[in-house]
Amino acid sequence: MLAFLLSLTLVVMAEPVARKECVEKTRYRLDGEVDNYTFSFPVHNVQKALQEIPGQHKYNQIKLWSCGPNAIARAMILVSGESIFLSDSEYVHFAQSVPKTLGEYIDHRFDERLNIDNHLLKTLNYPMRLFYINSFLQLITTRLSLDVGAFPVWLADYMNEYVALSNRSGFYFEFYSATTFQRMRDEIQSHLSMGHAVIPLVIMGPLNWHYLNIIGWDDITGTVMIMDTDSRIYRWSVYVLECLMNTGIKHQGAGLDDMFSLGVSILGNQISEINYFNTIFVSLQPSSDK
Repeated sequence: MLAFLLSLTLVVMAEPVARKECVEKTRYRLDGEVDNYTFSFPVHNVQKALQEIPGQHKYNQIKLWSCGPNAIARAMILVSGESIFLSDSEYVHFAQSVPKTLGEYIDHRFDERLNIDNHLLKTLNYPMRLFYINSFLQLITTRLSLDVGAFPVWLADYMNEYVALSNRSGFYFEFYSATTFQRMRDEIQSHLSMGHAVIPLVIMGPLNWHYLNIIGWDDITGTVMIMDTDSRIYRWSVYVLECLMNTGIKHQGAGLDDMFSLGVSILGNQISEINYFNTIFVSLQPSSDK
């Protein structure tokens, strides 16, 4: 908690530099048609994921925090090539059901089975809903334009429970975290080679933690292909990916803003597992069976 308060003070005193520079290098949008490029998934699946899942900011009621549901839904299409939702309204209902760190969500069937390390948070969950505290928190975070989606381990746990009770039981969601980027890099490349979808947690700003999809990796050029929740595809350098995935300060691009991110991650780790590098792998069966 001390680290969190110290980092908050530092951010107020100085404008973030290092991570901001990495964010500025993420806007290299690919030119031309999707089928002009090579991805880790069939072009048909990539096009389907872009076309059938609406961009994050299309619907006001979910635009601030739905990057997780957006990336999850697209990952399911990437690995299966099949439609997941019949309409935008069905997708919006799904997005509103997914657990959030702060604020309201409508599916509480699996709260007790989510991997929430803090028992007090589970204990407080019902009275918070009973007295509309979650609604109040959502109002505040919406006014402040904060991203308050779920931690990756919650998101993965929820989706495994969700598909088990639906007609999509063939999907498996695996949370993975690492203390070094090399370990994370090896895992991402391994999963991509097996046709698994990859959803990294990236930090676009001190209070803007974001999910998206990695759909290709090129070691020759040192770049990755990114499908973002704005329904566009970008090419990032691997360095930028490392910079933005790192929740701490142990990387070559660290700056004062990273002190704040570290504080947030330390605070978050009191509730759920957060490591330096975090991702969700999505496959049609448990990766251990591969």
